[in-house]
Amino acid sequence: MTTGAAGGFVIPINVADRFTAQVAQTLRREIDGAGGNEIFAVGCCEESACVAEIAVASRGHESAVPVVASYAEAGDVLIHNHPSGTLSPSDADLDVASRYAEAGVGFYIVDNAVNHVYVVVEPTKRREIRPLDIVSLETMLLPGGRVSRMLPRYESRPQQVEMMRAVAAAFNESEIVVVEAGTGVGKSLAYLMPAFAWAEANEERVVVSTATINLQHQLVDKDIPLLLRITGSRVKAALVKGRGNYLCLRRLNEVEEEYGLFAEDRKEVSVIREWAADTATGERGDLSVHVTDETWMRVCSESDGCHGLRCVFRGDCFVYRARKEAALAQILVTNHHLLFSDLAIRRSGIGRDGTAVLPPFRHIIFDEAHNIEKNATSFFSTSYDRSALNRSLSRLHRTRSGKETGSLHRLESLLAPDGRSATEAIYAGIEEVGRLADEVDSLALAAISDPTLRLRENDPSPEISAAVGRLGDLKAVLVQTIERVQQLVGRIPEERLEEECVTEAGVALRRLEHFASMIDGVLHQFEHRDRVFWIERRTTKRLGAVATFHSTPLDVREVMRETVFEPYDTVVCTSATLTIRKRFDFFADRLGLLHFEAKRPKYFRLDSPFDYRRRVLLSAIVDAPAPQEGRYQEFVEETVRTVLEVSEGRGLVLFTSYRMLERTYREVSPVLGRLGISVLRQGTADRSRLLDRFTSEATSVLFATDSFWEGVDAPGDALRVVIVCRLPFRVPNDPVFEAKVEAIEREGGNAFVELSLPEAVMRLRQGFGRLIRRATDRGVVVVLDPRIVQKRYGALFIESLPETARSFANRRRVMEDIERFLYT
Repeated sequence: MTTGAAGGFVIPINVADRFTAQVAQTLRREIDGAGGNEIFAVGCCEESACVAEIAVASRGHESAVPVVASYAEAGDVLIHNHPSGTLSPSDADLDVASRYAEAGVGFYIVDNAVNHVYVVVEPTKRREIRPLDIVSLETMLLPGGRVSRMLPRYESRPQQVEMMRAVAAAFNESEIVVVEAGTGVGKSLAYLMPAFAWAEANEERVVVSTATINLQHQLVDKDIPLLLRITGSRVKAALVKGRGNYLCLRRLNEVEEEYGLFAEDRKEVSVIREWAADTATGERGDLSVHVTDETWMRVCSESDGCHGLRCVFRGDCFVYRARKEAALAQILVTNHHLLFSDLAIRRSGIGRDGTAVLPPFRHIIFDEAHNIEKNATSFFSTSYDRSALNRSLSRLHRTRSGKETGSLHRLESLLAPDGRSATEAIYAGIEEVGRLADEVDSLALAAISDPTLRLRENDPSPEISAAVGRLGDLKAVLVQTIERVQQLVGRIPEERLEEECVTEAGVALRRLEHFASMIDGVLHQFEHRDRVFWIERRTTKRLGAVATFHSTPLDVREVMRETVFEPYDTVVCTSATLTIRKRFDFFADRLGLLHFEAKRPKYFRLDSPFDYRRRVLLSAIVDAPAPQEGRYQEFVEETVRTVLEVSEGRGLVLFTSYRMLERTYREVSPVLGRLGISVLRQGTADRSRLLDRFTSEATSVLFATDSFWEGVDAPGDALRVVIVCRLPFRVPNDPVFEAKVEAIEREGGNAFVELSLPEAVMRLRQGFGRLIRRATDRGVVVVLDPRIVQKRYGALFIESLPETARSFANRRRVMEDIERFLYT
């Protein structure tokens, strides 16, 4: 921030009116220690509005200083000095003061002698916090309370009451609370009640973050309206989604104006245009007709491409409307990825009391918290591939049906008459970047035999060596092209810098710089021991197979502490699956909570109220072949078919590999089809359509992997059997998993015990949880992998599941027990 004084006369006041004598002396000492240059500090005020405590955050030179105020909060003051002695705020001062003023943070300027102070913005007074009346909240959940009076079928559950008390205490005491709440506890109501009560009593915003869109809609469409009816609360809640979910009218206009669209594009864009005229939200989820991801990406809103106040469509902007609704709400429901996007921006400097992706907030509730590590790892990962690179290059220049377009083409007109000559070298650079990107892609794809490949230093593979070598050439040409575009933009007359084509060129440049940085990381991965670099083979509609280069962090403990657990007053983490053998150690360790002394978390494990002993049979076949034996596949096919014949369909069959799923489906599907059982398979339709069919067709069966181990909610007769074809250990050659294993072993740890086994136990618990969703549900979980009973570690899986009826026997006996359990 350049903070040199501006012209004009201001009337400073005596420093004793705003600072205690001790703070004034500390400021003088810090300024002297900085050689009389500018410093930047954050001050904390007493009740009298005097600054009673300061922390110096940064030091600069005679006319500028970095603004570091991430830990400032409402009621605090940002303080810096003007060595010139003139206390008039500069434009940069006013910009910083304005940005933090909306969060209640004041802004003062002092002279170097700290005799006078100019108050640019007054800090807000700290509000007196009103703690929650936990007994009153508890009474609503008890028998005869308000909830039971309004909901005749409601049954008071001690576990729900205990969870509500724990969350309410976390708000009152500014605590971190981790709650495992088994299926049926009613955790949504247990955390929403204190969240709404706190927001209403203290006018502080609470964020509720989930991993899945299904839970977000359940909260907004069902649970929150119910809570408002029960409590009569006037607190407003809003569902906040990422920009990519919303239509951008400006980008839609640009696509329509562009020549040379593919026929399919024209049809889809026309559908979107018709919908845009009627939609109230502009959300993709409200679009009844399916459009491809490629088309949607060309018309959706983008954060770095938003024209903000300058946009001609701002009055009709769907994102602006949604953000306005969020700003008026005190409860924000969002997803983990969007929350981490917000937290990353706050971590970079604006602090928790400014507006980033979300309005400012002080309290976070993570539901589906078992996914936090995965979502944080995903967000803080970066990637590059030729598909994304080509999209960014096409913003600068593209030719379709003989017509040139793109921001460079329009920039030429701003540099007439020599515009074309100024861009010729850039066009050549763009063409060369595209050629090298294609070459890197071909070499990388040739090196990948599996879906993924880990990149290592000095990889002996000639294909990888060639691909990495070409990456170096690509980076050199890309950086040169970026510099040439920057020089071109630098020649634009100042009065034309607000032109749309200049903004578009800036968007493209930022993205190209990101790709150059990512490529540099791959080329110098030995400097990034805390990350793993790997390649993934993906298939796109337009380009076919594409090699995507990824950079993924190995550990999110520190980032979780810095962005979540340290700065926020209340953090609640809850899920039905957070423990292993009733202990939270694994979950706490992966998120940096295990030895977190700054705020010691409190842990609560609340069992499901469902009667698993009477309603679930856990089966394992003791004489099954080992998974590594050649006859295991045949055993899986035969057993899956037999179990589903006995259950008359109504089954979820969970696999750990798509290859086994495909082979089993090919063998089993025709047989079951002749019995009138419809067999659905992951990959034949999108997730929501598959689940809709599965829950609506009485005897259907779903074969699935990966994400279907959680988030499937099929209560009643739709699901009677869950078959686990193999214990869900991660594939050893998964690049990220492999690197984490090596990191643990470098520290002298046991990767199987510390990572592989607990991850698999957690996954099995999630798969097991698909069966019983209501108190009246009944069914069987069949584990085909004999290691659950044959290996010593199998006990850890069994003891981490709820207590059930069991059938651990030979195949014939297990089939008899399944039939008897389902039909007796």
